[in-house]
Amino acid sequence: MPLVVLTTIIPISKNSSLEKRQKKEPTCPKCKNELNARIRRGFIVKTFLFWLPIKRYICYNCHRKLYKLS
Repeated sequence: MPLVVLTTIIPISKNSSLEKRQKKEPTCPKCKNELNARIRRGFIVKTFLFWLPIKRYICYNCHRKLYKLS
């Protein structure tokens, strides 16, 4: 009698919720487009708030510059 082994490969994503959070791009509050371009922080923010994880983005649609906490 031949031995038959059936195997099935099931893909398992261990960090699916973590990947969703990391891939979330910040959006512009005015025009609701994704902010995917970062620019340099201002002098005051860089000098006095260096300890905060602040990132500065620009929206090329409406030319708005804004800061986001990361």
